[in-house]
Amino acid sequence: MEIRIIDGRRATDRAGAAELGGVSIKTINRNASPQHRAETGFPAPLPAQGRRDWYPIDGDDGLDAHFRRQQQRRAETNAQATQAPNGAPAWLYEGEPDDELPASEFYRAAGINQATFAGYVRRSKRAWAEGRDGYLPRPVHDEPGPVSTTTIYYFARWAMIDWLNNRLGKGAGAGRKGHGRPGINDAVAVLTANPSTTPDELATALDIEPDGARYLLRKAREQLAAAAQ
Repeated sequence: MEIRIIDGRRATDRAGAAELGGVSIKTINRNASPQHRAETGFPAPLPAQGRRDWYPIDGDDGLDAHFRRQQQRRAETNAQATQAPNGAPAWLYEGEPDDELPASEFYRAAGINQATFAGYVRRSKRAWAEGRDGYLPRPVHDEPGPVSTTTIYYFARWAMIDWLNNRLGKGAGAGRKGHGRPGINDAVAVLTANPSTTPDELATALDIEPDGARYLLRKAREQLAAAAQ
């Protein structure tokens, strides 16, 4: 690992950072890129010193502290797994938290089929377009699929684990953790705020399956119509 003293601080380049953190250079390149640095917490490079970027090793804003925080987050995630029997499977933890995995690995880990996952993607797209998580966590990137009309989404391993560990248990429907299963009164509240709510929008708002959303939306409209008479 090459080390230089820059502005009085020990520093190393991306190859050194990969060695220091025990991760691949691909992971470092992604985490250190300007578009991902705020998300990953990777240290900012020190003032330009030639063609390579150099990163501080010591201090709260250095590589050592960054990798310690990553290890702590991994330990916390592993601890959550022991409390979430219906959560992320053990094999999903085998790798770096920031690894980018294709959607096929996500729905395999979730124990659902591709069609069901495609429905989750459809319900998430509006939020993703706004730069936030939807029903599913926001993918780190996407690329064209083998068929012209398809897209392959890639998700951070840690985001997949977090989602899986916080969805409702099997038999209760997939979705985010909440305060009991949503009912007609919840649908009425959403419909009152936005009378033009669609089944997909209600499914996203209540984190329920599309079939359940259609049922609740119909019942909520019937309840509101009866109250108006």
